[in-house]
Amino acid sequence: MTDTNFTLLTAQPFTNHTAYTLWRLDPNPAGADRKPIKVPVHFDGVTRHDLGNDGSNGKPVRPPNPAPPLTAGQAAEWQAHHPASNPACAIPNQVGYRPEGTGLVCVDLDGCIGPDGWAPGAVALFARFPGALIEQSTSGTGAHIWVSVTGPGPGRKGKQTTPLGDVEVYGGGQFIACGTVLGGDASTDHTEAVAALVA
Repeated sequence: MTDTNFTLLTAQPFTNHTAYTLWRLDPNPAGADRKPIKVPVHFDGVTRHDLGNDGSNGKPVRPPNPAPPLTAGQAAEWQAHHPASNPACAIPNQVGYRPEGTGLVCVDLDGCIGPDGWAPGAVALFARFPGALIEQSTSGTGAHIWVSVTGPGPGRKGKQTTPLGDVEVYGGGQFIACGTVLGGDASTDHTEAVAALVA
């Protein structure tokens, strides 16, 4: 592991884009026995990001109230500002990244770090993306592989069980909680490898 202050807030090419968001952990609506959920919030640290609901799913109509994306500098400033100056923000906000429209893609692996280090499946997946930026997740047990792609990208691909473990791929439709950068370069183009993974 490298410098724990090296995050996506300071890494290129992430900082070239206004694509950051704040997030916090909220209780899981499925029950207190379930792990908390990551919720994107506005820069005030309290108001939840909300894309709204048009009523077509039978649920009440709700106007959208999306959280505007932030620059790296804005995200860092607001993260430092909360919660000390805002009693309504009881849980410290953290920073996430929205890859949509940036040309960046995140391959997300859960539970791939054990007492002996990286799981074999994670090591094999890293090998498919040589030179990619590797990030350890906020939980300390997962990994993010960040790469660049040309073209529209993969969009949002939910959890898939593969021989290499459970993998999620995000080029949009999701924010990624920023962890600790371990090394590599996210500008490395892996268009073909991403396409093969989600095929």
